Amino acid sequence: MENCRFAKVSLESTDGGDPVGECLPYLKECREFTDYTVTLIPYSPDIREYVKNALAPAPASLVRRVIYFENLHEADVYVDGSAGIFFGRGGVNVAAAAKLTKVRINIKA
Repeated sequence: MENCRFAKVSLESTDGGDPVGECLPYLKECREFTDYTVTLIPYSPDIREYVKNALAPAPASLVRRVIYFENLHEADVYVDGSAGIFFGRGGVNVAAAAKLTKVRINIKA
């Protein structure tokens, strides 16, 4: 398997704007300094929404429900269709989302 160089960056707006949209123009400049694939993720104080966002680039519209177990720092994410797009190649997408959110994520098709 090829070496996957993948990063997720969580963004929060201080003025209520769209943090991802505001930072997209600068993503091109970042590519001059790294060959990582960078995914920009909107932060949410609602952990369920944050986990859902963190699974991008998998489509959020396919997430049916997120159940968060606070005492375990674990979330069960129920999805429509193939769970493979949520895992990503070699599991890197769900692993990066779990690292970003500090939540163990279980994908359930």
